[in-house]
Amino acid sequence: MAKERWFILFYCCIIAFSVDFFYDEPSALVARLTGTSVYCVNGTDTSCLELDMVQYNAFFSGISWASGVAALVAGLCIDHYGPVTPLWFSIALIFAGALLFAGGSYASSTTVAFGLMLAGRVIHGIGGGTVVTVCHQMKAAWFHYDELALSFGLHILCARLGSAAAYAIIGTAVTTLGLSGSLWIGFGVTLLACIAIVGLINRDHRIHDSGIPSSMSGAGHSFRRLNGLFWCLVIVAFLLYGVVSTFTANGVALITDIYGRSESVSSLIVDLIYDICLITPFLAIFMDKFGHRDWWITASSLFLIIGLGLFLAPRCPPWVIPVFFGLSYAIFPTTLYSSLPLVVPQRSLGIANGVLTFVQYASTGILTLGAGAILDMLPSDDNRRWLRFTIFLAGIAVLAILLAFIINCLNAKTGRRLTPSQKVRRQAVDIEEVTPINIDFVTEPHGSVVRETTEIRKSETSMPASWRSFPSRQEVRVTSDF
Repeated sequence: MAKERWFILFYCCIIAFSVDFFYDEPSALVARLTGTSVYCVNGTDTSCLELDMVQYNAFFSGISWASGVAALVAGLCIDHYGPVTPLWFSIALIFAGALLFAGGSYASSTTVAFGLMLAGRVIHGIGGGTVVTVCHQMKAAWFHYDELALSFGLHILCARLGSAAAYAIIGTAVTTLGLSGSLWIGFGVTLLACIAIVGLINRDHRIHDSGIPSSMSGAGHSFRRLNGLFWCLVIVAFLLYGVVSTFTANGVALITDIYGRSESVSSLIVDLIYDICLITPFLAIFMDKFGHRDWWITASSLFLIIGLGLFLAPRCPPWVIPVFFGLSYAIFPTTLYSSLPLVVPQRSLGIANGVLTFVQYASTGILTLGAGAILDMLPSDDNRRWLRFTIFLAGIAVLAILLAFIINCLNAKTGRRLTPSQKVRRQAVDIEEVTPINIDFVTEPHGSVVRETTEIRKSETSMPASWRSFPSRQEVRVTSDF
């Protein structure tokens, strides 16, 4: 069973690659979807559409909202019924959504095509949000503290590779295949996710052994177990994901308009964000080894501000934002998701992952629509609209930095759960000697209360009690709000 977790992670990585490939597919086709490409103007590509920027950004906001709501519902379902039913549900939806998105481009008018393709994005988003939440919960259940960030880092790396592949493959193929032909590439990649989900379902009996409960307490009880530090992580996730996702959705158009690069070259420049994310597993190893996840969150926020600040400077090269955004994007998703098992009780991990995934997608849905409205305020040939766009993202990044400092303060006041390194964790919890005892309450520093403790591990170390209080498979904990 020790090697089983790596097979689970392998399937989850394939799913992540496929879901993110489909998500970012329109970004590489923005010129064809809006009818501004030279191939659309000269009539070479007869499948071009004429969407405005609000409609184009609706492709991202629609799938993001659908994925977010689905993730929230999936989190509750996992806590109550286990993962298998949501997995079957997601197969049908991502297949149907990808098929409708690709086939909708053949409609006779832009209006009809937009409606069909948007419906396909929403349907795919429901399935994608569901399966991603299941994968996050399974990784949290299978991987221990020493490998927690690494498992999330590998998962997120494959997701970024999916996004990078979408820019590279679609951006190159569109010259030959045109808009409609290129969309079928995304459908083919979606089939890989369907096969991977079937692989997870075929391990049904092992999935139940992974620690994902088949029944849990009520949803309200699960929500009450989510403390103040968790909700701060959720808010900072909203801000960080929103900034990066909004830029990647509009980055190709920005570079094409500001720097006069072709759509293929612009796609490759924006693709740097995902190329840099290749370092994510190495950063995850350092994160697991040295701890201090609160500092990693602060660093990722600073990278966003640096990138946007340099972009506003005169004669800034087009790769500046992608490089700094890539560094940030390589850090914060792994940090946030691997922090959940450290601050949330085991029985609430399903709903916690659902909430965080919901916020991740909801931020994209809200901010991409806002960005589309800002860009449509001025004519498409007026580059001042991109200045407003950049200032909009910079304001959100500033809020993320302020919230990151609040997380540092809360972490210090609530037992430094995000701080310990592997060495400290191993000293604090001796996994070789376990003495079962039953107690009603254990009061820890700063007012946090441990309830329903079924096992306490013996340790000869003098480490602070709060560093021995991470939620684990042997302990179910309720912590105070702050």
